[in-house]
Amino acid sequence: MKSKTLLAFLFITGVSWLTYQAFEGSRFLKDQSQFIKHSVNIFFLLSVFSAGYFAFSFYKQTWIRTIWLLLYSLIIAILLLFGFFDLLLTIKAQNIRNMLSGLKMFFCSPLPFVLLIFLSKISSFHLNKSIKTNA
Repeated sequence: MKSKTLLAFLFITGVSWLTYQAFEGSRFLKDQSQFIKHSVNIFFLLSVFSAGYFAFSFYKQTWIRTIWLLLYSLIIAILLLFGFFDLLLTIKAQNIRNMLSGLKMFFCSPLPFVLLIFLSKISSFHLNKSIKTNA
């Protein structure tokens, strides 16, 4: 379980670095259509989602995988919805674009993954503590 978690963490960190360094504001995406830009962003987000889901599928606490699935499903749905509206109507409001970009950058980072691991450890600690107290 630890090796799979570490592997997923390294993969998510690599995707985060690649997203931030190679694609945010690069010339490659600057000259591409909105559809290509949105597709690349969704691909990176789906990559992070898949790595986290893979790692959390080996945890005994199934609620972690459920939270990961629900959270990323919601974020992907929001970004797909706004991306669809952007393709159809071209969203001009820069504050909406900045909010969506920040949302994508946060969920492409390893921070949500690490926070869920932290919650898992806290949950295990309290569960073990209550079992020892009741025994």
